[in-house]
Amino acid sequence: MAGRAGSILAPLLNMLSMYHWAIPISVLSSFTIISGALGLLLPETRNKELPETASDAEGNRYASSKQADLVQLRTPLSKP
Repeated sequence: MAGRAGSILAPLLNMLSMYHWAIPISVLSSFTIISGALGLLLPETRNKELPETASDAEGNRYASSKQADLVQLRTPLSKP
């Protein structure tokens, strides 16, 4: 969906270059910065530190899968 929106906006942004050559670059760069900042607000990344080593990243993956398994075990099954 974002690719289609980008392909629609690209010719329009290119027309802005006749006013100043930096306008299309700054508009597209601002979209990238805004989307990166909004990604930090997602529940998976909010208030969490990034792992510093590969072993830390592996440990986080297994810890999160174990936590999800515990949540599934604690939830009662629905009755038919």
